[in-house]
Amino acid sequence: MTITTKLATKSNMPADLHLLLFTRFPQAGTTKTRLIPLLGAEGAATFQKELTEKIVDEIRVLKKQLNIKSSVYFCGGDTNKMRKWLGNSFDYTEQPAGDIGRKMRFGFTMSFHNGAQSTILIGSDIPDLSADIIKQGYHCLKNSEIVIGPSKDGGYYLIGCTAKHQHRLLPLLFNNMSWSNSEVLSITIDRLETQGITYTLLEILQDIDCPQDIVSANKKWL
Repeated sequence: MTITTKLATKSNMPADLHLLLFTRFPQAGTTKTRLIPLLGAEGAATFQKELTEKIVDEIRVLKKQLNIKSSVYFCGGDTNKMRKWLGNSFDYTEQPAGDIGRKMRFGFTMSFHNGAQSTILIGSDIPDLSADIIKQGYHCLKNSEIVIGPSKDGGYYLIGCTAKHQHRLLPLLFNNMSWSNSEVLSITIDRLETQGITYTLLEILQDIDCPQDIVSANKKWL
């Protein structure tokens, strides 16, 4: 469902907001591997590069509206390569070893340790994710403990929470989860509802992981 609430502006939002972007350095053969049969290794890497750059453009728009800190958590490459690619307006951290749940929990934990009060994490493979949607997410965290942006494949493209509830929420969200399947969102919601935790869902968007996603999203990448 789409949230239709009045959005906050840069002048009336606190300066303790943090945005985490999870992405991968676009090295041919190691990124978007499920798209290689359709696009080839170089094409899949280029696709990853373009998707990430589109999200980065939206983050730059958002930073003109809200006083937020932004960090990139990356796989592949190194900090120098990432900075050369995406610029100096981000902090860069290599993702730790482990499953995506451990990586995300680490990102939130470090964010709150460094003083953030409201943190949102997004992926880099959602062509329709906009600055306005991310801003809606921060607004929702004023009234909900969790905000989630559902993806059409049964996962989510955005998740956010506040520092106040981190010790209760982070294990619940990220521990002992079977990732990369169509039940992630439903299991997450079941966990939240069982514990009586308030959450808000943003609009459903299409992420791009496999050739069928390109077709269903009707994007002109080929």
